[in-house]
Order: sequence, then structure tokens, then C-alpha cells
Amino acid sequence: MNRGTTMRTDEQHPLLGQGLLHARDLQWKRTRSVTSYAFTATKFKQLFPHLDAACDRFLDLVAEKGSHGEKEVAAYELFKPLAMEYICHGSFGIANLFQEETMHPLFRMATRVLPGTMTGPMHMIAQSTTTLNRVVAPFLWLNSKIGSFTYDRFSKLAYKAIDLRRKDPLPNGRKDILQILLDAESEDEAARSEVTDGVFKVEKKMTPAEISVNTGMLLIAG
Repeated sequence: MNRGTTMRTDEQHPLLGQGLLHARDLQWKRTRSVTSYAFTATKFKQLFPHLDAACDRFLDLVAEKGSHGEKEVAAYELFKPLAMEYICHGSFGIANLFQEETMHPLFRMATRVLPGTMTGPMHMIAQSTTTLNRVVAPFLWLNSKIGSFTYDRFSKLAYKAIDLRRKDPLPNGRKDILQILLDAESEDEAARSEVTDGVFKVEKKMTPAEISVNTGMLLIAG
């Protein structure tokens, strides 16, 4: 599936270009096939205990601010770490208490990802020259090497959670988004496909690089 050009500088990045946002054709189909398995009604029900616990602590924090005489609070600032806990703990097994640890590097980097995308002169040039591939190709390559990519920096931080889960998988066959991605991990860089009974099928496998970048993207999407 080709969806046109949205963030061309990220699309040309060797790692970010493999993410669900920018992948095309067979790579996009493989990635979507794996990740869609995590978004079922049963999987969402498994998140409820984590959501309840995080929400209870959120209410406690609001009550604590009220007991200190604060009549007004910036709800937006309180909801950011709550949302981070919802997706991190429930879906990726990252058990940090971000509502209390608002200076945690992973949380701080997460708040900078989206404001750092689709900005700067290289983004403007890349978006304005989509029909001049050969002309701007050297500049896009150079930008992929020395440019600042907030998604890339965040994915590298999130990779620590991936490495820990590889060493210690979820017990009793439990599955969250990260475990589903790791179960599909393969060192094979080539996408395998076949036609069975007239139906085109793509093997549901992902490379370590695809797992790394998609973990970061799904965390931000959450």
C-alpha cells in the first residue's frame, strides 16, 4: 500500500523508513498483519487492571494537590504522564511510575517526539521537491546521517525495554503488544510471500530493526 508522501525526511531514514508510518508494499502489509493482532477486544480487556491502578493514582495526585491549597491545576500536564503509563505499562511492560517520575528520560523524550517532527528547513525542502528525486537524493541521504530525528532518538531509548523482554518473556503465554512483536521476530531481512488457493499471503515476521522502530512509533501513537 502506498499512501503518498507525508514525512519525506523520515521516509528516507534507514531505520524510520521501516516503521508502520512509512513502510510500503510487502513491508507495510507484514508489519500491519503483526501489529493488528494486538488490537483485539480480548487484548484490551487485559489492560483494564493496569488502567484502573494508574487512574487511581492519578486521582490521588489530584486530591493531594487540592489538599495543598491548589484551586487550579494544569490538567494537560497531569494527563501526559497518565497516558504514558497507560500505554507503557499495559501494552509494553514498562512499569515505571511516570506520574511520579516526570523527569524520567523516556517520558521527557516522548514529550519531544511530535513537536520535533515535520519542522526545519530540510523538511520544507524535502516536501517541496517530491518530483525531483535524483536532485535531492544526496541531501536527503546526508540529512539521514547528521539530521535530528526525534522518533529515532525515542526508539533507541525504548529499545532497552525490548532487550529486557527478550531476556524475560511474559509468563503463561500472556501477550501484550511488545510480546506479539517479539514473537514475530526473524533475522531474515527479506519478506516471504506466497499464493495459496488464489490468496496472496505474506509471512508474519519482523526484523529486529522493524521491531525497534515500530515499538517507538506505537508507544507514541498510544
